[in-house]
Amino acid sequence: MFLRYNLFNITWAFFVLALTLMPGAAMPMTNIWDLLRFDNFAHVFVFLVLTFLTIIGLRKQYTFRICRFKSVQLGVSVCVVYGLALEIAQGLVPGRTLEIQDMIANTLGCLLGWGLYFMIYHRCELK
Repeated sequence: MFLRYNLFNITWAFFVLALTLMPGAAMPMTNIWDLLRFDNFAHVFVFLVLTFLTIIGLRKQYTFRICRFKSVQLGVSVCVVYGLALEIAQGLVPGRTLEIQDMIANTLGCLLGWGLYFMIYHRCELK
């Protein structure tokens, strides 16, 4: 049952992996000002979705009890570490660089994903 409830976040994580490790020559060329705005927004959005899906998947599964009851802490932690590891791996890809701003954007996206989960699901639990 673990895979059943975590299929979306695992699929999204592979999508993020594919985008992150794409060679620099395959990246679309944009104006530097557009890149600064869009790039950071894209990092935040991608990790917001990943964290939100991960927390929900861990909360709904019932195979691993500890994952279910610690879903928020585990989900945010795993996504932050995943974002940092992807940025480090990106530094090894030809034409790509490791950027501190991207690490910050990834972490911010994880925290916003946690906030989105809290806003939607905590409100439901209070009723």
